[in-house]
Amino acid sequence: MKQEKMVEVARFQSGSEAQIAASLLRSENIEFYLNNEYTSQVFSGIDLGGTRIKVLEENASKAIQVLIDGGFEKDVVEPEN
Repeated sequence: MKQEKMVEVARFQSGSEAQIAASLLRSENIEFYLNNEYTSQVFSGIDLGGTRIKVLEENASKAIQVLIDGGFEKDVVEPEN
């Protein structure tokens, strides 16, 4: 059975911005995972790297384009291989 790889496509310091970006992905039927969503809020005084959006590797290019088109270019990160 092939295991699907998740890759990070965006990182946000603001949880509310991450939620808006997530809604853009949801509207395009791109499945995603919000990493550190609650931890970043609870430990707001500690730099944990912000809230991260991860998608399936096969959807990374489309997700990045949706985020850039939605105005989140500064938050996009290139997936690591």
